[in-house]
Amino acid sequence: MQAVALWFPFGHPAVTGVVIGARAEAEVRANVAALSVPLHRICGRNCVTKD
Repeated sequence: MQAVALWFPFGHPAVTGVVIGARAEAEVRANVAALSVPLHRICGRNCVTKD
């Protein structure tokens, strides 16, 4: 679910970037890994909508 939360802001067409906070190197690595996987592969096509 963390990966979906990281992808959530990009669902709005006005969003071009997001600043993600992290306290440790491991959190940075986990966030990068989560954003490296396309959203539809995380939760299926149902969570990818086109408005």
